[in-house]
Formats: sequence, C-alpha cells, structure tokens
Amino acid sequence: MVLLMKRALWAIFFLALSIAPVNAHTSLVSANPQEQSILAEAPLAISLMFDEDLLLLGDKNPNQVEVLDEAGIKVSGVATVNGPIISAPLTIENPGRYKVTYRVASADGHIVEGNYHFTLASPEVINQPTELPEVGPNLLIRVIWGLLIVSAIGLVALLRFRK
Repeated sequence: MVLLMKRALWAIFFLALSIAPVNAHTSLVSANPQEQSILAEAPLAISLMFDEDLLLLGDKNPNQVEVLDEAGIKVSGVATVNGPIISAPLTIENPGRYKVTYRVASADGHIVEGNYHFTLASPEVINQPTELPEVGPNLLIRVIWGLLIVSAIGLVALLRFRK
C-alpha cells in the first residue's frame, strides 16, 4: 500500500511538472511598422495585431496606441479597434527614432502594455551606396584566375630549371 502511494505521488509530481503554464493574456503578433525597423518613407498609420480580439465597452475604446517622436511629442491620432487589430493615423514629418507605446485590454479584461521603437531614416542615409563583399560567381572567377596564374608561374619555373 505504501509503495502504491509513493508511485501515485511521483506520478502526480511528474504530471504537475509537465503541465505548461496557462497564459490568458493577449500578446502582440505583428506590428506595422515593425520593431527596430528602419524606414525610408514615413508611414501613414500604425497598426498592431494581437492574438485575440481586444475589448470594447459599448462605443468606448479602453485601448491605446501612441507614437512619440524623439522630443516626446505625440504624432499619432485617435486609435480604432477592429477585432484583434488596433490602429491609428500618423503625421510623421521628420527623420528620427519613434517610440510606439500600447496599452490594450484583452477580451477577458486583462491589460497588456508594451513599447518598441522604429526609425525614419533621412533620404541621404538610405541612398548611400554600400560596398558589398564579393560572393558567388565573381569570387569564383577570381579564385580560378588566381590558380591559373600561380600554375603558369610554376610551369615556367619548372621548365627553366629543367634546362
């Protein structure tokens, strides 16, 4: 009987360890603009998608999304919710780093907050040519030419020393 009780307790212990914790809160699935993105053109709106519908209280919207410029000035308009998506229009005029903050209520009433940044680069930064390392066919051709030159030098040296 004691052995049976010990086995049952061990079984319950291992079962408890194997059960994954339940996460009842909504989470951010995607964002436009994306986190840490560098944009060449100013976006016209911010749009965040969550993994479940956001809470609306009649015609009241308890959900918020704001975009602030480097000086802390709000550049986003009034947020609207459509199911799991919250969006707001943007009026971004200058290059710089922008902070997105959100505070949303999931369908079960839990509040989820977060923030991230994106950057609007100046046109000069985006259009600067970048020197790419040689790869692919160009690198292969250079290696083959190098081997041919080394082989030719070796052949000439071999013929000279044979005479």
